[in-house]
Amino acid sequence: VARLMAVDALGEVAAPHRSRAVAALATSFDRESQEAVREAIVVAIVRAGRSDAIATLEALLPRAGSLAATVDGYVKGLRSGEDDPVKLMAMNAREAPRTVELESPDHAH
Repeated sequence: VARLMAVDALGEVAAPHRSRAVAALATSFDRESQEAVREAIVVAIVRAGRSDAIATLEALLPRAGSLAATVDGYVKGLRSGEDDPVKLMAMNAREAPRTVELESPDHAH
């Protein structure tokens, strides 16, 4: 719970501190083993960095593991020009079920 609260706080930093917050969050992503915290870190990177988070998210993508579709969804949303974190989360939530369905073994035939 404490780690989630810290991640959440970093996502809300003032503009002059955003780049340092995003860098700190990206570093913590690699160190974190709990998936829920890793996902919260991705959301905090988006909230803190907005369109400036694209490069950081792209760098995380190869090591995102099970969160790769989530990270990629945020990259696509940010590249579309949307930088409102609430709208990006909603867009990503709508895309997630389709991503899972397309990757389902039942659909491979």
